[in-house]
Amino acid sequence: MKRLKRALLVLDASCVIMLDRIECLEALKGLGAQIAVTPDVLEESSLQKDPDGEFVKDHPAIQIRSPDEQLILPDETLGRGELESMALCREDSDWRVFVTDDSRAKRKANAEGLLTLDSRAVLWTICVSQSISFHDFRRGMRYLGGQSSGAN
Repeated sequence: MKRLKRALLVLDASCVIMLDRIECLEALKGLGAQIAVTPDVLEESSLQKDPDGEFVKDHPAIQIRSPDEQLILPDETLGRGELESMALCREDSDWRVFVTDDSRAKRKANAEGLLTLDSRAVLWTICVSQSISFHDFRRGMRYLGGQSSGAN
């Protein structure tokens, strides 16, 4: 399998927290994926701890990248983290994928022609690559089933 070294997955807060909580960030990085969060997503996710009490910001698989401020488009229906993440994707839309479970953010990003995935798609990709077991996939899906995704 050819690794995608140029592709960058830009995760929003709920996705990075979920993937970290079910211990899949390392597996995703092991597939050759670059993973990034914006400063606002970092702040949002740092306020939430994983079950062991560790902050997400200390994770070695995650890059912190600031978007070009001119690419952050105002939208009162979305949070700053989603807006920053979409701006970061706009910088190189051929190679960046916005990963969000927020349906409003996904619709807006898709309308702009940005590539999007949700946590379930990322989790399934990790599973079919045999980086996690089907049992771990099911555990992650159960975890996702118990989470609200903000605005749907």
